[in-house]
Amino acid sequence: KSIANSSIEVFMAFSLVIFFTFVGSVIWPVIDNGVRGFTPSLLTQDATVVDIDAPLNIGGMGHAIMGTIIMVAVSTLICVPIGVLAALYVTEVRGKLTPFVRFFVQAMSGVPSIVAGLFVYAAFIVSGIIEFSGLAGAIALSILMLPTVARTAEEILRLIPDDLRTAALALGGTQWRVVRMV
Repeated sequence: KSIANSSIEVFMAFSLVIFFTFVGSVIWPVIDNGVRGFTPSLLTQDATVVDIDAPLNIGGMGHAIMGTIIMVAVSTLICVPIGVLAALYVTEVRGKLTPFVRFFVQAMSGVPSIVAGLFVYAAFIVSGIIEFSGLAGAIALSILMLPTVARTAEEILRLIPDDLRTAALALGGTQWRVVRMV
C-alpha cells in the first residue's frame, strides 16, 4: 500500500469514530429516557394532568389514539359514500360527465396533504362555517381518502363482466336493481 492510501484509511477510521461518538451522544439519551417512558399507561392514559416537569411515566397517548380513531371514522363516513357513488357513476351510468369525474379523481390523487388542510382552513374555518376542530381535520382527511376510495371501488366494479350486467337488464331488471343486486 502507498502512504497516501494508508493515511486516507486512518483519516476515515478516525472520522468514523468521531461521527459515531457524536451520533451516540445524541441518540443514547433519547433511547435511555424513552425506554423508561414505555409503561402500560402510555397507551391508556391521557395527557391532561401532565406538567412540563412531570416524570415520563405520567400521562400517555390515550387521547391521541382515540382522536385518531374518531377522525378516521368520520372521514370514512364522509368519503366512502361519495367515492362509491363516483365509481358507480363512472362504471355503471357512464354519463356525459364521466371524463370529468375521472379527471377530477386523478387530479385529487396528487393533492398534497398541506393543500387539503389549507383548503379546509380557508373554505370552512376562516369563512366561519365550522370552528377549528377535529371535524375540520376529518374533512381534510376525507379529501385525501376520496381518490383512493373512488379508484378502488371503480376497479372492483370493473371486475363484474358486462355480460352479467346485460343479462340482468335483459331479464327486466332496472339499472338501479342491477347495480344493487348484481
